[in-house]
Amino acid sequence: FFVRHDLGLPLHGNHKSMDEAARQVCSTAMQVTVEQSQAMEGGKADAGHPNFCFGLCFQSVFLSALRAPSSPSVDIQITNQINGSDADWALGAALVHILERHPDK
Repeated sequence: FFVRHDLGLPLHGNHKSMDEAARQVCSTAMQVTVEQSQAMEGGKADAGHPNFCFGLCFQSVFLSALRAPSSPSVDIQITNQINGSDADWALGAALVHILERHPDK
């Protein structure tokens, strides 16, 4: 959610459009400010930020692992909350669920 939100990308789409967004973001050179460069050189930069390329690639690969691209009827909606509750924990739960259903994969 946050990667797509911060980049101004739509929160609704299909796997192909998500894959294209990842390719575009990952092919764009990172623009580092003087302050960010100084933090990096001083060892004080936040290693988890920016993580746009990783986040978008992870979403695309995760959907592929779930075989979402092979289902044309799959409509992807990205959200931060469901009925007022944070949804980020659900990603891990979904991963565990799919791995338990397909232990040979």
